[in-house]
Amino acid sequence: VREAFQRQRAFVADASHELRTPLTLLRGNAELLQMTAAAHLSSEDAQSFREIVRQTEQIERLISDMSTLARMDEGQLLLQPAPVDIGELLRSAAADARLLAAGKDMAVYLETDGDLRIAADETRVRELLLALVDNAVRYTPPGGTITLRATAADSHVEVSASDTGPGIPPEHIERVFERFYRVDPSRSREQGGSGLGLSIARAIAEAHGGSLTVSSKEGTGATFTLQLPRSGPPAASG
Repeated sequence: VREAFQRQRAFVADASHELRTPLTLLRGNAELLQMTAAAHLSSEDAQSFREIVRQTEQIERLISDMSTLARMDEGQLLLQPAPVDIGELLRSAAADARLLAAGKDMAVYLETDGDLRIAADETRVRELLLALVDNAVRYTPPGGTITLRATAADSHVEVSASDTGPGIPPEHIERVFERFYRVDPSRSREQGGSGLGLSIARAIAEAHGGSLTVSSKEGTGATFTLQLPRSGPPAASG
């Protein structure tokens, strides 16, 4: 069984690597044609090119997510901890949320309190926070709100991302961090997403010696809570 899982992880890693180059070329050529032939394209053709670019971006994100998970499974995702201000990263995440929510009449609030400096891998924590805000935007209806909070404790920093979406039924709470798991598959297909973001976010939190949990009541939204230690990742992860 262990050998089978190892072969599976190796296949995912190799396939992700091999798919990157043709997808990059496909996307680049589509964008080039968009720019050079824009004046000669009908509105229908222009829309087709935009859709090609959008779909290749989606596939590239999926490949990147799968590659990240494969490295995590192999224990090869080495963190590079350095001094990081979580408040600054959360402000950037709030800006990302507002961009993602453009056109949805959605309010994004940010609250920070205390000394939010920790030792962490900035790139990976940014990735984690983006997964949380992306998830919140996807499941918050127009007119809803997203609230991002960061508070300081002696040993750790706590970040929460709350939304006013439909919430998560109790029977699904324990499974939202599973790979490819979707609470409502039909809605998720409409909204896009790979189904890997929350799984990667939790893995990044745990690699730092922290945690990522969720609480929710159906019909009243959900809150994802991240805790990261001030001292940084365990020695084996750095």
